[in-house]
Amino acid sequence: EVQGQFQSVQELCRDADLRLVNRKVCESLIKSGACDSMGLSRAALLASLDQAMEEATSLQKDRARGQLTFFDTLSSATPDAPSKTTAAITRLRDWPESQKLAFEKALLGFYVSGHPLSRYQRSMEVLATTTTQQLLHVEENTMVTLGGMLTKIKHTTTKKTNEQMAVCVLEDLQGNVEVLVFPNSFTQLAPQLKPNAIVFVEGRVTIREDRPRLIAQQIIPIEQGANKLAQAIELVLHDQGEVALLGQLKGLLGRFPGAVPIYLRLEIPDQSSVRLKLAEQFKVEPRQELLDELEHLLGRESVIVKRHPLKPTAPFRPRFRPSGSGSEPYQALKPPSGVRPL
Repeated sequence: EVQGQFQSVQELCRDADLRLVNRKVCESLIKSGACDSMGLSRAALLASLDQAMEEATSLQKDRARGQLTFFDTLSSATPDAPSKTTAAITRLRDWPESQKLAFEKALLGFYVSGHPLSRYQRSMEVLATTTTQQLLHVEENTMVTLGGMLTKIKHTTTKKTNEQMAVCVLEDLQGNVEVLVFPNSFTQLAPQLKPNAIVFVEGRVTIREDRPRLIAQQIIPIEQGANKLAQAIELVLHDQGEVALLGQLKGLLGRFPGAVPIYLRLEIPDQSSVRLKLAEQFKVEPRQELLDELEHLLGRESVIVKRHPLKPTAPFRPRFRPSGSGSEPYQALKPPSGVRPL
């Protein structure tokens, strides 16, 4: 009879009935995070599983034959002595966070130790113009930008003209929305349509059956979002103490050279506000690391990212295909017939 938590994979394999708790079950427990309390990384736990199961299987066969000796019982009751192999396993580099989260979602249907979008939350707040929840109150035909993860991608063709298109689901930290990639954009956007890709989707809102959807005009990988969507960065200095940070600021900006201009706004008490554009040499690539360091230096409210205005685009109008005596174009801003929501 087992009392308390399992302290190691070896103990789990020894004390569980391996006819019922097979390798797949143990692997799933490790990947879902159920064995995190054992003190090793998930990568190390999984690497030690095969040897632990081999030893436990042999031990359980001996038990069944009644061949377990007094010394075997004594050794199984004491902690396993670390071997050279075990020491090497404990030094294994753990899986990246994205892989751990992917295993959790695949096995449990939800994330346990975080969300893949959490590390990009600030970028999405700065560069997206709306969220999936706010989208519920946006008027039809409005151009918006959403940040999120493509969780479902369905490639299909239009019924009348047999043109390629895609129907996707974009998930952010508040919910999800269906994204339509019509044939006029499909060739350009298809390289970005990868499962679990974290992206910005820029497009036009369409509403069907009281449900907003997004007709994609542009899909940008999250890492390129700041470069393509940011127009300028404005830094606000409020007092003489912050002005004294200009030396640090110069060094920080120099580490991220790029094409986005920097403006300084000086708001010192009892003096008129002044706005200055820094020289070309201080243009930056506004990567997440830069934004994080600027906010740490000046405060979140003092780092303002100005993004490019959204450009209205013409609605999708597919090629006409003669049918009998005339043509039957699709109605603008509505998905082609035969395309069903995911």
